[in-house]
Amino acid sequence: MLSAHASSAVKYYGAIGNGAVDDTAAIQAAVNNTAIDWLYFPPGSYRITSTITVSRTDGLRMSGIRGNTNLISDAGVLITMTISGSFNRLQSVNVINPGGAGSIAVNVTGGPNFITDIGVSSGVETGLSISGGETVVTDCWIRASATQILVQNCFSCTFVGNRYTTGTNIRFNNARAHTVVGVVTVIVLENNSNVAIIGGVNTLTVSDAASKYSLINNSFVDTHDTYRVDGVKVVGVQGAAVPDAAGGIMIDVEARAAINALLARLRASTGHGLIAT
Repeated sequence: MLSAHASSAVKYYGAIGNGAVDDTAAIQAAVNNTAIDWLYFPPGSYRITSTITVSRTDGLRMSGIRGNTNLISDAGVLITMTISGSFNRLQSVNVINPGGAGSIAVNVTGGPNFITDIGVSSGVETGLSISGGETVVTDCWIRASATQILVQNCFSCTFVGNRYTTGTNIRFNNARAHTVVGVVTVIVLENNSNVAIIGGVNTLTVSDAASKYSLINNSFVDTHDTYRVDGVKVVGVQGAAVPDAAGGIMIDVEARAAINALLARLRASTGHGLIAT
């Protein structure tokens, strides 16, 4: 009998991990077992023939060995894994989807959830699709044929230190108060989206006048007004502004809220050494 807060491995439920045997039922049974909160995927290639759904709201941690643990879906499986619950974490696995129109490697519809140190194959149309608010994505290598990360109809997600390939790295669609930290090549804003970008972006496409952005310590150059937050340069299309407490200078309300939320989240991440408390 497994105790509360127990850990277990998918092979305990019958998963083989040889790339040939169908491991879908075994993985789904393991995910559904609320007696465990840490599910380990030993090195291997786990064949998936239908979408794995994680609907738990009590915080399941799913982890493997990056580079050696592969979740491989068959052709015709449009979505490899859907995380519809909350407080779940997927980390240190490779998700391989053969692709096709509408294909998604990891589909996050609930929140908050955490995606850390995963790799996504290049054949899939969308690597990571997020419609669940307050999702945190860190240290991932996302590859996809169309859009690496699609963020839509949600709010307050954070993206830190991820790696991308050519094409659209992150597309925000009706997505509000998000924060991106690190170097990103291509970002698209559309349909009334808002994002604060801390780091660098080479190409920023804004498809509608309602979408707003703020760039912090950024090499991107445009002709919009320049502002400062606590001495840090901010360039962007500014929405409604309020006086900045530090220097009486104006800054976008939603951008400030996104930055403050990020700082609070990083301060709360004890053990990561990301920012002093």
